[in-house]
Amino acid sequence: MKDHDNADGDSDPFSGSIEPENLLNIAYGAYNSISNVFYLKNPYDPSDFNWKTLSDYYDYSSVTRQNDTSILLNDCDQWPELAGWTESNPQSAPSLPNKETISNYPIMFIGWWGAKVFADFYKLKLPSEAQWGYGSKGGNNFKYSVFDGVSTNDANWNSANLNLATHHFFDVKSGSANPYGLYNLGGNVWEWMADNYVSYSGSSIDNPVIEELRSTSRSRRGGSGITKRLH
Repeated sequence: MKDHDNADGDSDPFSGSIEPENLLNIAYGAYNSISNVFYLKNPYDPSDFNWKTLSDYYDYSSVTRQNDTSILLNDCDQWPELAGWTESNPQSAPSLPNKETISNYPIMFIGWWGAKVFADFYKLKLPSEAQWGYGSKGGNNFKYSVFDGVSTNDANWNSANLNLATHHFFDVKSGSANPYGLYNLGGNVWEWMADNYVSYSGSSIDNPVIEELRSTSRSRRGGSGITKRLH
């Protein structure tokens, strides 16, 4: 949540009146430590998602990054996807995506360690930033991380500069693949890299993995980065 439109005139996205993000942009994956499995939550199950409660929020006070807890706000009725939803009858919200729909979404809204554990669980590895960059260029030294290096028509980003952006995730493998068979590298969701984050140096390094002792900063690529050059 941020003060996106600066209607309060304080030029600070983390103080004053805020505009909540679309509530449906939320983490749908979870881990069951008893059965040792990752699973999908059900949008129609109130024990997984009580959308009314999840819609509670506070504006920021005049103190940066502090909540004004004197007035509890709720914007559940603002989102058309939740129209008709009640805890006793979740099925009365016909526009709410069901479990089958979200099963095609990418894994999102997890921290770096969550992504690392998820990859390890399935005996996979997070890519290094160098590997991601190599794959996104498609063997053709692409300018942008889209399927042909140029077109953004099937990349999910806020091209209309909507304020707030109200659209949702694209399904995994939607649109066209690049020459390496990779989808959705530009737009849609930020993707965690294996590396720590450091500023680029002027020297050339072959396929590096950046590991900084005691660093808590991690690299990510994709997301809104389709507007950035790859080189």
